[in-house]
Formats: sequence, structure tokens, C-alpha cells
Amino acid sequence: NKDDLVEAMRKKVEGIPGVEFNFSQVIQTRNDELISGINAQIAVKIFGEDQETLLKLAEQVRDAISNTTGVQDLAVEQVGGEQHLEVSLNRSELARYGLNVSDVLEAAKIAIGGDEATQVLEGQRRFAIFVRLDQDYRNQVEKLGNILIAAPIGGRVPLGQLASFKLSSGDAVIGRENALRRIVVKCNVADRDIGGFVSDAQGFVNRQVKLPPGYFITWGGQFQNAQQANRRLAIAIPIALVLVFILIYACFGSLRNTLTIILNIPIALVGSTFFLLISGYPLSVPALVGFIAVFGIAVQNGMVMVSYINKLRRKGMELREAVIEGASVRLRPEMLSALIGSISLIPFIISTGTGAEIEKPLAIVVVGGMVTSPIKIVVLPMVYDWIESAVARRAERKAARKDDELIRQEEE
Repeated sequence: NKDDLVEAMRKKVEGIPGVEFNFSQVIQTRNDELISGINAQIAVKIFGEDQETLLKLAEQVRDAISNTTGVQDLAVEQVGGEQHLEVSLNRSELARYGLNVSDVLEAAKIAIGGDEATQVLEGQRRFAIFVRLDQDYRNQVEKLGNILIAAPIGGRVPLGQLASFKLSSGDAVIGRENALRRIVVKCNVADRDIGGFVSDAQGFVNRQVKLPPGYFITWGGQFQNAQQANRRLAIAIPIALVLVFILIYACFGSLRNTLTIILNIPIALVGSTFFLLISGYPLSVPALVGFIAVFGIAVQNGMVMVSYINKLRRKGMELREAVIEGASVRLRPEMLSALIGSISLIPFIISTGTGAEIEKPLAIVVVGGMVTSPIKIVVLPMVYDWIESAVARRAERKAARKDDELIRQEEE
């Protein structure tokens, strides 16, 4: 499968000095780049002024994140390692021979990088002709000093007498975001949820990395989508529950029946949460969608049972008899519904292909809610009987008090 393939490739390429690897796929890479601008699941962006300080902080962040369980392909964005040729001019020698700074720099530029000398015409096509030193000369710094520069006062002066040359390592890339310099530490996550990984990694970084004034860290990547979805669901789910409550109340016209039906929701959550826990999957967005589906199933089953019990009571059946009759009649449909629903979702639970990471948590949550649905057949009628009996006893006590008052008034 994909995980085994990635692990096999990782073992083959690990240990190559100076090379960092990141394993991804085309669409996944595009999504990661759209989210954080980095082709990795997690991107830790460090902002500040000085490039060297940023690099040191990035290395500290990398070392801190390396302690987090599940980290893979951890690397600091490659920003250095670019070779530069430094030219240090001897201005006294330049003045002695009457040369300008631009004369020396122009000679060095033409010798190494080349310059357009002329163009060749072939029909309507034009080809530029560049002139520069032979590769053996331009790739050896010590030979650059042998280039002869024509002096205005006459004669030729070796370039090495006018300037010194030195190879140095400099920045290849200077990353910027929102007009600020930044460097990125990127990584992928394996065998755990991204939200939990980020939480643990942030703890390690906060304890081990001390940021100078003016420097700050932001966290980006796929977990941003999960955070945004969780924030939306944190608003949508309560609104949905309120709307469900209003619709149930409008249907039955009884607050007692509405509360009894709503009680089905936490009962269904018990089975869904237990199945999600034993499966080892985190509470992700697909799992939350599965919980919403379980809410709907629980409310539907509760409405059918309470409606049937109310129907039996309207026909003149006693409360306890109506409750027992309603639970008995609904037992078989509930069992068959849970069985059929669970069997139909088994292919999603055992799937390993594309999209399995979304299908599995959703199916596990729904199956958990369905498998434990027979519990509602026992609990819901008991709650219904308890609430209705309590209301009936309260009504009897109120009626008894009224009778006692009437008797006292007649006696007075």
C-alpha cells in the first residue's frame, strides 16, 4: 500500500548527505501549497529581521519538534549554500593606474558571466553571441587574477593587482511573507492525528525555543482546515440541535415528549464514542459528520417510539402497558435497522483505497451509534414512563390539595 511504498523509498534515500526529502502526491501537494505555501502537512513559519538569526531559530525549532511522536520528513527550508564570488577592490591601485571601479567589475562580470558581444542573423532569426572565459579559467578563482586590464595611462595591469577574489557561501533564497522575512520548518505526520501532533509540538517549541524581541512563530498546514471546520461545526451543531428541538416541539406540542426524544442523542453518542475510541481514530471532521448522522437517526427513532406510545395511550391504554407495548413492537424494527445499517457500512470500515481515511471514521461512528441503538429501546421507554408518572403524581397531588381546600372552605 501507499504507506509501505513511502517507507521503502524513505529507507532507500535516507542518509544521503546534504539532501532533504519530502513524500507527497500531486493533489496533496497542491492543497498543502494553497493552505500554507509549503508542500508539507505542517509548516512552522518563523518571522524576523536577520537571516542568520532566523536560521538559528529554525534549527532550534527543528530540534524541538524532533521530540514529537509521529514526526516524519522534518527539515528546515533550504535557504543557504549558494556560492558567491566576492570581489574586494584595491582602490589605491585603481587610482594609481587611472582606472574606475566599473572597469574592474565589468571585466570580472564578462569573464565569468559573459556579455553579449554581437548578434548573428539567419533569415528572420537572431542569435546573441556571448563572450566569456573558458570554463577552466572561470571556474578557478586564482586564475582570474591573470586577466589583463588596459589602463588609461597605457599598458596592461593584471586584475589580481587591482582586486582580490574569494568564494563564499551565501543565501540562495530569502523568503518573505506579509513584507516580513521568514524561514520555514516543515514536516509530515504519521500514525497520529495532526491536531494532537501540533499541540504536542507547540509545547516542545514553547519550552525549548526562546524568541528574541521582534521575532514570532506561526503554525500552518493541513490542521488549519481541521481548525476551521471545527469552528464552523461548533456553531452549526448547536444551531442544528436547537432547530431539531423546535421542530420536535412543534410536532408533539409537549415539552416532556421533546426532552424524552432529545435524550436519545447522548445515548447514541455513547456507542459512537466507544467504537471510535477502540478503533484508534482521532476525533476528526469526518467523525464529526458521522456524529451528526447518528443524531438524526437517534431523533428519528425516538420520535417514532414516542409517537407510537402516545397513540396507544390515546386509545385508552394505561401508561405502563402502553410503554411496554411500544417498546416490544419497536424492538424488531430497531434491531433490523441497526443490523442492516451496520452491514452496509462494513465495506467502508475495511476499505484501504483512496478516500479510506475519510470513509473509515465516518462509518465507525455511524455503526457505533446503530449497534448501541437497542439500548434506547430499554432506556427511552423507562424515561418516558418515569417522566409521565412523575407528571401524573404531581397532577394528583395538586388535585388532592384543591379538594382539601374546597373541603376546608365548605367547613368554614
